[in-house]
Amino acid sequence: MPAPVSEAIRAAKTRVERDIGTPGLGKLLKAYFDPACGFAGAMFDTLGANPRNEITRDDLLAVTLLDVRWSPSAVRRLLGDDAKQATELLAGITSVKNLWEVSEEKLAATDPLWRLLTKGSDGVGQTRASKLLARKRPRLVPITDSIIVGRVGAIGETWQALRYCLQDASLRQAIKALRPQQAGTASVLRLLDVALWMLHSQSKAARKARDTAGVTPER
Repeated sequence: MPAPVSEAIRAAKTRVERDIGTPGLGKLLKAYFDPACGFAGAMFDTLGANPRNEITRDDLLAVTLLDVRWSPSAVRRLLGDDAKQATELLAGITSVKNLWEVSEEKLAATDPLWRLLTKGSDGVGQTRASKLLARKRPRLVPITDSIIVGRVGAIGETWQALRYCLQDASLRQAIKALRPQQAGTASVLRLLDVALWMLHSQSKAARKARDTAGVTPER
């Protein structure tokens, strides 16, 4: 029997559905993936080398495009001391399954790597770890920065809430319909992340994009 769905997760789905139905949202995704507009765009997924089971310098550089920095000690750890173990753990995490279709067992395979990434006192917390894992497994791991967590609103259940949302085929289709040409093969999960971030980020660039597109997000 599947686990019961909490009211917080159901409420999260309602918010996400409303967000994806926001008039003009497609313009925001087009701006995000347009190199001329100054956002990370497709570079987060496509920059440099991204071998399936290895964390590389290019991966760390790609993550910085999403407004985070790595401390020197974190870089040394991820590219040195912990690199071999990270490779072994990545090998056990599917790269072909999507968040909404993977089994609980396969999803749990991310837990040991998550613990490895966040084990130290070198600044690798939830946001950095999720962005790095999203680069390595873009179909499986959602970015959980403050914007996404705050909008989803299911505290402690963000992954589960997004998984529940994306199990709805009609919602997935609505997200796919927002894909601009410049987004290339960005995963549905990545498109959802961009949509929520562009709607609710209070960064100067996101606010300007909303003003230009005439988009007013629901609060």
